[in-house]
Parts: sequence; C-alpha cells; structure tokens
Amino acid sequence: MEPGFQRVFFDLGGTLLRVRGSVGAAYASAAAQHGVHVDAEAVEGAFRGALAAAPPATFPGVAAAAIPMHERAWWRHVVATTFASFAPFDNFDAFFDDVFAFFARPDAWELLPGARALLATLQSQGRRLGVVSEMDSRVYAILEAFGVRRDFDVVALSTEHGAVKTDGGLFRIALRLAAAPPSACLHVGDSPTADAGGAQRAGITAILLGTDAVPGLDAVPARIRALEHGATG
Repeated sequence: MEPGFQRVFFDLGGTLLRVRGSVGAAYASAAAQHGVHVDAEAVEGAFRGALAAAPPATFPGVAAAAIPMHERAWWRHVVATTFASFAPFDNFDAFFDDVFAFFARPDAWELLPGARALLATLQSQGRRLGVVSEMDSRVYAILEAFGVRRDFDVVALSTEHGAVKTDGGLFRIALRLAAAPPSACLHVGDSPTADAGGAQRAGITAILLGTDAVPGLDAVPARIRALEHGATG
C-alpha cells in the first residue's frame, strides 16, 4: 500500500545538520590565527545579527556557473558585518578565505542524532526524499561526505533557484522538481516561519521539530503516521 505522503522534504541546517560547536567559536578560532582575539559568544551574537540583517541569499537570473561566486560574496558581506565592531584584521580576505573553506568541510558539521535512521525508515516505507534549504551549494559536498546525498532525489536550494522558503516560493520549486502535488508531500523543519509557514503557503503539510508533538527526529515517523491516519480516517 502506497504511503499517503509519498514525498518527504527536509530542511538541512538545524534539522538534519548542525554546526559542530558554534559559528562564533569557529570564527573566533580562525580570527585568533590571524591575530584578532575575540570572545566566541560575542561573535556568535554579532553573527546572528548580521545574518538576520542580510538580504536573502538568492540570485535570480544568475548563470548556474556563477552562483558559487555570488554565494561567496554574500557570505563575505555577512562575515564582514559580523566583525565590523571588533578589532580590524591586517588581511580580512585571508581570514575570510579560511572560514569559508572551513564550513565547506564535513568536520565543521555533524548529522543530528537519529538523522540516518530516520532517512532509512522513511525510504523503507516507500517514501521519496528531498531537500528544501537556504544553505548554499557547499552543502552538496557535505551531504556526500556523510553518505546521505544519494538519499535525496530532489534538492532545492535558495541560492540556486532564486527563491526563499518563507513565502512558499522555494517549496513550489521543489514541488515542480519532484513532479508531485502538494497533497502528496510533507516537509520537516525547525523554523516556524520558514519551514512550517513556508510549506503551508505552498499547500504542503509541515512537521515542526522542537514541539511537544515532535521533540526530535525520532518522533517524525509516528507523527507522519498520525497525520496520514487523520487525513484518511
């Protein structure tokens, strides 16, 4: 019997993947190698502020081959804004080169507990998996290194498709890539606005991690079954 939700999309950062340690700690460590000594927690706060203030990382109309260059420039702006109130670097570009390369490495990341088991369980139930994420194209190599890239036959990244999640635009692109109707799809994420709100704007049922109903990834299969039962019975 075919599952009700034949397609399950996933957010990546905070849902399946997370930074090992913290961005602030990684930035502070790299800065120290370039002679700038900063407090990791202060940098973390500055980073979150810079990220929230940055324009969307979308590049509509840009040729596919040029997207990595635009991603890099976008991140350079975020990192420069993060460090604007700290002591200046003798060579900011050398520092940025190091941190940008660091976050392209799998050892900067880790899969969340239960991620591998969840993907295997859903696939064993006959469901097809996809990604809807506002991470940049460096994530392909990270997913490959963790051995899960092949689990996703659809990957919709905001940087590559010129759309964001919040208004539903990136989810509509994912539906088109998957050639699937919204009613057959479900999305799992951790952001009430980008994941739950965006998916619902595209007509996709959403599961929000960190709630009483779904405290972690291990609770996702039971929640999917409950939603399917409610939809059919």
